[in-house]
Amino acid sequence: MKIQEAVACLEHALKTNRLAHGYIVEGALRDAAAPLAEQFLLRLFCERGGAGCGECRSCKQVMHHTHADILWVEPEKKSRKFGTERVRAMLEQMTLTAYAGSWKVCVIVGADRLGADSSNIMLKTLEEPPGKSLFLLLTDSPQMLLPTVVSRCQRLRLTGTESHVPEETARRIMEILATGGDGRIEAAYGRAGRLGIILDEIKKAVEEVERAALKNNQDYEDVDKAEFEARVKARYLEERAKVLRAMLYWYRDMLMAVSGVDPRLWFCRNSVAAIRERCKGLSLRQALANLRAIDTIGTQLQQNMSEPMVLANALGVLGIAAPERM
Repeated sequence: MKIQEAVACLEHALKTNRLAHGYIVEGALRDAAAPLAEQFLLRLFCERGGAGCGECRSCKQVMHHTHADILWVEPEKKSRKFGTERVRAMLEQMTLTAYAGSWKVCVIVGADRLGADSSNIMLKTLEEPPGKSLFLLLTDSPQMLLPTVVSRCQRLRLTGTESHVPEETARRIMEILATGGDGRIEAAYGRAGRLGIILDEIKKAVEEVERAALKNNQDYEDVDKAEFEARVKARYLEERAKVLRAMLYWYRDMLMAVSGVDPRLWFCRNSVAAIRERCKGLSLRQALANLRAIDTIGTQLQQNMSEPMVLANALGVLGIAAPERM
């Protein structure tokens, strides 16, 4: 569901006294999961009621992550994990009386990094939570959560168009996908190299954003090289996932073209002519294989395989219409 739909579900649960004590919010952390948490918390704590005015003291505290009754918890700096002692301290704080006499909320950003020990410490609290307490576990990798944690929470899966690459980057990706695909390995490496340039540019942009964010928070001098690289990597992986999503949409539209679906229902509606040209002679079977190949790219990259190799191997077969490759 989209962010606003998820917020509406939480609001309805609150109004009908059916709000669960634990929710797993699945989606891109910065572009979906965190915005959902913030939007719902504005409604939960706004002093004027309604959809969250954004102007009262509580709303401003929610937006700046300084509200006394909301714990925003992220992985520890160097390890990028949640230490057991930190989780125990967090749970202890959640048992204390709310300053405003209302809800106590704990937002765990990147909950998939809890690990087995920290997750097990949380189980009893999730099973027998304090009154008027709420845990929001934000993650872009829900498969990494322990099944025992998942079983004690309700799940909100965020989908839709909240998170995409910039328009200019998408255009460059589409241009790469619209060429080649004849099975020649040298052509595949050429296309992979062009995609690699885009990914390098994205990583450099991420590094600049992270440096600026640290300087603005006045803790730049306290961050060591390992922590900075961990922050950059986490954000870069989010941005790389957007690139893969853009590629997935392209090949999804190729499948729709082969299936005769109206172009008005395609995602890449500005590339209809290019997609139709690429689909000449393409079978339905190969169009489905293209989508599976994109999934394989994501899986292999998560296993820390070489980006250039993974992209070249995939781009060597994607979009090929020749029957001998079936």
